[in-house]
Amino acid sequence: MTKYLNTSDELINRITSGDSDAIIAGIQDNSPIVQLNALIYGTKAKIQNSVFVNSLKSLIGSRAVFFGVPMEKYVLAALDVLGVQNYQGDDDFVLRLIHSDFQIV
Repeated sequence: MTKYLNTSDELINRITSGDSDAIIAGIQDNSPIVQLNALIYGTKAKIQNSVFVNSLKSLIGSRAVFFGVPMEKYVLAALDVLGVQNYQGDDDFVLRLIHSDFQIV
């Protein structure tokens, strides 16, 4: 049986393999699941260029939710880990992401 991939699947595969160009493309994609993959792998890779960071910031207020966790929580943790914006809150999920340096995702 042949597996057919759509462009989002292909982009996610490139993102998860560490392709920085794919990560930048993914964070700007319209698909929330592609954006989340780019956010996670871009943060793990410590990508700090302005396109990535500004795209992260634009996701604050996103209505996307993954397994009951709003996208914004991932964004706030990523911005802290990247040294862009210090997280001052007390949300347990955000704090775990920060303290793990995104290694628990």
